[in-house]
Amino acid sequence: MRRRPSRHAAQPPPQVHETQYLIESGDGATFCLFIEPECIQFDFPPCEKVLLIFRSANPLSYIEMSHAVDCLTIWRPGDTEVWATSGDGPAEQVAGFSDHPFPWIDSGHQAEGRPPWDWPPAPPTSH
Repeated sequence: MRRRPSRHAAQPPPQVHETQYLIESGDGATFCLFIEPECIQFDFPPCEKVLLIFRSANPLSYIEMSHAVDCLTIWRPGDTEVWATSGDGPAEQVAGFSDHPFPWIDSGHQAEGRPPWDWPPAPPTSH
C-alpha cells in the first residue's frame, strides 16, 4: 500500500544565527562578568578565558558593553540566548531563556504598560 504525502509538510527548523565573543583578563587578574537585563554575575579566576555565544533568529547587529578595571557588563539583545563556556567545560545557557522572557525585552512577556525606563511618562490624556 502506498502512502499519500502529508498535506502538512514538515517545517524546517528556524535558522539560528550565532555570534561569539572570547573574553579574558588582559593582565591575568580576576574579573567579573555581568549579563543584563537578568543581572547574572560570574566571577572568574586569574587567566581564565570565557567564550560567550549569542544565539538568535536574527543576526546580531550590535552588543552593548561597558567595562571597569575588573568587570565587564554586557546587555544582551531581546530574544537572544546567551551561552557560556570556559576552559574545556561544556557550554551552558546562562541568560535569555525563552520559557522565562524578560519583561519589555523579550517577545512573549506578559508585562503591561510602558517599561519603567521609558521616561518621561506620557502626558495625561484629556477626555
